Formats: sequence, C-alpha cells, structure tokens
Amino acid sequence: FFIVGIPGLIAAFLAWRMSEPKRGAFEHADHPEMEDVETEAEVASEVAQTHGSIGKDFRKTAGTILKIPTYVILLAALTFSFFTIGATSFWLPQYLVNSFAVSIQEAGILSGIVLVTSGLTGTLLGGYLADRAQRTRPEGRLIVAAIGLLVGAPLTLVALLLHTLIPFMFVVILAVTFLNFCVGPLNAVIQDIILPDYRATALGLSLLCAHLLGDAASPTIVGALADKSSLGFSLAVTAPTFLFLAGLACLAGLRTVARDMQSMRSKLK
Repeated sequence: FFIVGIPGLIAAFLAWRMSEPKRGAFEHADHPEMEDVETEAEVASEVAQTHGSIGKDFRKTAGTILKIPTYVILLAALTFSFFTIGATSFWLPQYLVNSFAVSIQEAGILSGIVLVTSGLTGTLLGGYLADRAQRTRPEGRLIVAAIGLLVGAPLTLVALLLHTLIPFMFVVILAVTFLNFCVGPLNAVIQDIILPDYRATALGLSLLCAHLLGDAASPTIVGALADKSSLGFSLAVTAPTFLFLAGLACLAGLRTVARDMQSMRSKLK
C-alpha cells in the first residue's frame, strides 16, 4: 500500500490540477486538433467552472443518458460481467484450497497468476480486436465483447468441472482471458454513443452500477449460496450464468448501437 498508494496519491493530485481540452474538440475527422477549439483562457474558464464538482443538472443529465437504449444495455452487460469478475477474484483462492488441497500461500500465488496473466492479456487483446472490428462496422466493439463473454461462459463451467489442477489452471486462464475481452470495448462503446458533455457522467454512472450491483455484491451472494451447498456448486451456477447474460446483453446491443452512434454524431454537427 505504501509503495503503490503514496505515488498514486501524488499522481492523482497532479492529474487533478491538469487543464482539459474543450469537450468535443477532438470529435471531428477534419483537423481535430484545431476545429472548434476555443482560446486557452476560455478553455481554462470552462474547466474551472466544472472542476471537482457534480453538475447541478445531474438528474437531468442522467435521465437523458438513460433514454439511450444502448447505454441501458451496456449497464446490464457491465453489471453481469462485473458480478462474475468480482466473485471469481474473491473466491478463487478458497476454491483452490477446497478443490485441489493446496496451501493458502500456493492458492494466493496461483490466483495471482490466473488474474494477472488473463486480465492483462484479455484486456489488451480484446481492445485490439475490437478496434480492428470497429473499422469495418459500427457494431464491431460489441461483437468482440459478446464473443468474449459467450465463449468465456462455457469455458468457466468446464474449468469448474475439472478436478485436476493443471488442466483447471489452463482452462480457467483461457476463460478469464475471454471474459476480459469486454473490459475495453464496453467502455469504448459508451464513448461512441454519448455526447462529450455527458461522457463523464455516463462513465461514472455505469461504474457505480457495475460495482454496486456487480462485484461489490457478488462475493456475498456466492458465499451465501456456498453455505447452503458448496463453493464449487455456487460458482458453477452463478459465474457461467452471469457471463451468458452479459453476452446476451451485448447481442441485444447490436440492434441499437449503430443508430445511437449516428444519433450522437448528428447532434455534434
């Protein structure tokens, strides 16, 4: 905490003092670095007026955002996926101890290997594939997210049915890698469908819902189910189910995302 926390606080303070460019200044294809950019004094004034506070029209902004169909779908997808991420991260060490008779120390190391390698690989690979897919069709990012979630769901179930450590590790790393495909693309789609002035609120609201209803609640829910059965059964019932629901939500978003992206762009003109 000292090694990471103190530098993080220093970096946060420095970031807090930064002046941001005018919102929407980089949305245009032609000379984005110049078009519609105000003078430095005007930008500084605008940043100062909105810096470090919640806008007075938060309820109105939230109401406007929640009327966008794709955004509501993304809230569901993020919440369902975070549910599995939170429960898996919390209970994986104990599951390793219970199912494979490893020590607590070994379980911690193995869990770290799973979460770090799959998280880093899945996030970077998912983002790369999503950006490539987005170049050819407006639904590209959601397609990659849906594939990752719908492939990750059965792989998670297969992993939880395995009773040998090495095959389990291999399959669970693969499953969590696919699961993390959604991390970058889903947040990027929010940027694609929300006007620049509303994006901070949209991202904040989505993270609040995803954490509050997803990874903050899931360890307790999974633990309560485990008390009535077993941890393995509880994870096998919840993790694949919520990943599948998140994947279905992404599929539903394929019907609305192009229209919502076009609607946002038309309002910028």
